[in-house]
Amino acid sequence: MSSVAPRLETERLILRRWRDEDLDAFAAMNADPEVMRFIGDGHVHDRAEAAEMLAALRRSWDEHGFGRWAVERRSDGAFVGFCGVGFVGAFPELLAEPEIGWRLRRSLWGLGYATEAAIASRDDFFRTTGYDHLISLSNPRNVGSERIMEKIGMRSVDDVRHPRYGPIYRHRLDRADWRAAA
Repeated sequence: MSSVAPRLETERLILRRWRDEDLDAFAAMNADPEVMRFIGDGHVHDRAEAAEMLAALRRSWDEHGFGRWAVERRSDGAFVGFCGVGFVGAFPELLAEPEIGWRLRRSLWGLGYATEAAIASRDDFFRTTGYDHLISLSNPRNVGSERIMEKIGMRSVDDVRHPRYGPIYRHRLDRADWRAAA
């Protein structure tokens, strides 16, 4: 099981459990076509879909003891997005693979927030669970996510194919490699 602490803090961010009042900002982020461009089939989420996803993110914490954190900026409490570890339902062959992922508001891209949150999430995951590795998935055209994966120590291992989304790159970080780099 993961961190009993309700949150993680980095230099600029707070990673915390989800609250009901996060829905408006979460729905707005998921309604942005640029944010959703490389996620699944790229469709934007309406408010109902965002609420359903938010409920699933909360359930993950209850079911697994870890999940994707809501991320806010320390300086002003602004909603940044999410980051953390969960399981990917879209790929049956990967159902047992813990996957680190992130999604940020477009206005906050390029500021290093995703990398900062991913490092905190990765470290918390390895410190508080017994899993021996993490994966991360990316659309081949999502160069930004590829760079973040590289910065947090992941290496590309192969492609997985989804019937609707096409090839998706799979990256992996083993606990032993994480420990050696720490």
